[in-house]
Amino acid sequence: MNSAFPDLPGVLLACALFLLVFMTPGYTLGWVLNIFGFKNLSSILAHFFAVILSNAVLPIIVYLSHRYISGKFTLSFLLILGAVYVAIQIQSFFRKHNIRSLELTEEERKYRSRLLTFLGLWVVFSIFLIVDLQIGNRLYFATVSYDYSTRIAVVDAISRTGVPPLNPGYYPNHPVQLTYLYYYWYILVSIVDQLGGTIVNARQAMTAGASWAGISLIAMITVYFNFRSDDEKKSLALPLLGTRFLLVSGLDFIPVIILFVLGRYVLGMSIFNGRIEGWNMPIMSWLHALTWVPNHVSAAISCLTAMVLFLAALDKNNQQKLIASILSGLSFASALGSSVWITLTFAVAWVLWAGTFAYRRADKYLFWNMALSGVIGMLLSIPFIAGLTTEGNTGGSQIIELYVRPFYILSVLFDGLPDLAHNLLNLLFLPATYLMELGFFFVAGIYWLRNHRKLNLQKQHYYL
Repeated sequence: MNSAFPDLPGVLLACALFLLVFMTPGYTLGWVLNIFGFKNLSSILAHFFAVILSNAVLPIIVYLSHRYISGKFTLSFLLILGAVYVAIQIQSFFRKHNIRSLELTEEERKYRSRLLTFLGLWVVFSIFLIVDLQIGNRLYFATVSYDYSTRIAVVDAISRTGVPPLNPGYYPNHPVQLTYLYYYWYILVSIVDQLGGTIVNARQAMTAGASWAGISLIAMITVYFNFRSDDEKKSLALPLLGTRFLLVSGLDFIPVIILFVLGRYVLGMSIFNGRIEGWNMPIMSWLHALTWVPNHVSAAISCLTAMVLFLAALDKNNQQKLIASILSGLSFASALGSSVWITLTFAVAWVLWAGTFAYRRADKYLFWNMALSGVIGMLLSIPFIAGLTTEGNTGGSQIIELYVRPFYILSVLFDGLPDLAHNLLNLLFLPATYLMELGFFFVAGIYWLRNHRKLNLQKQHYYL
């Protein structure tokens, strides 16, 4: 008997229930506010926009409602949004509001079909990549199971004890609230766990959540290219090309093969457990990140959504700019509670970007819009940050520590050196670490910049 089959009904039901989490809230919000002409978008683009909007604003909303009102209120709120979504679809069908979806050209239909096919293949692939497989008397489990064992416990704790959850790692009769972990994304998984009743458990909901993280990323790529491209044909072709680039990884296979062969001949055994990035402190490929740390991917999508909202509002009226600032603030708050690392990194870029507007007299109002979104994000994050800084917090007293990403081979070859020497060596080899995973994109970026500069020079010469 294959152990994947008993899991499939629960995982598939969880994927369907995630529509209430990653689809209906964003769609309803976009429709009611008519964000940047939401009602005039094609059906597929409107639903993709709904996915990234849900991912961006829902985590902070459910966190606050779950924490300060109740879990039942949160579930009821999502069910109401689901009913509103159905009503909107019925109204659109009869009144034909979305005329754009009825006027697709043959080329648009072709790209849409390919994109949806890629989306379906991802869902199937991700599910079978994560679930355990039993063949004969052998059990094959995904490498992510190591980390999922703790994250599933957090999801289950949220379902049982609310927000903040009681830490599942402590012994009975000594409950301690889990306040130092970025767990907003796990609240969304817990909602599906609760809605699924006895059919869906926390593990199955977690598997479906990883699939939806991939869907959200594809939706982000599609929305970004459609908002940034002025060429209609490119706005159709680029999302499909962008999703294909998610399959591109680095050059990790080179050191892995070398170390694998050396391990077999020198030690007589393999020194890896199936992780191609296990030779060093991993810089994850998209496939690895989506299945291993979907919460970090979700945070990155939330930050990018804030950027897209701001870019789309640049040529809009003050009301639309205010809406974009508020939604961007919600996005930052959601991102911080899903991944502190991602959000702090993006915050630095956001501040630098806002600073460029502050020094340009004509664009100073844009600085204030960006500042407003940051302030909203910080205010909404006060309860979460307070949990991180609580005295006696079991997560440790230091929230931020300076750290140099280690190069594991150096640690083995130069064992016994002082910590300062190790840090200097790690810093020296840091570019090599990143080039192993991101070298392709670095070279492709340099190539694009050079050709883009040549193209601009040619245009200038033509106009002269």
